[in-house]
Amino acid sequence: MKFQKLGRTAKGTAIVNLLSLDSGEKISAIIPIQNIAEGKYLLMATKNGVIKKTPLAEYDSSRRTGLQGIALKDDDELISVKLTDGEDNVVMVTKRRSMYYI
Repeated sequence: MKFQKLGRTAKGTAIVNLLSLDSGEKISAIIPIQNIAEGKYLLMATKNGVIKKTPLAEYDSSRRTGLQGIALKDDDELISVKLTDGEDNVVMVTKRRSMYYI
């Protein structure tokens, strides 16, 4: 989806009005990306400790409905999405001070 560049005083449109979201769906993260390059990944982490690393090329789509990056269970929520080259180290820390090195 291409967006028109506007000046800083221009009145914009809310992003939820540009996508067809189902009832109860919400946008959890927006990642600015200049170009879809090989060797780049999106790393997603949820509150319940689910980690998903997906090649960025899988999101190269201009569907009006958008793409669902991760399926969440009812009691889970997305806490972070980061762009990575797949070589970064990830450390997860829980409330109970457990640490996981991925």
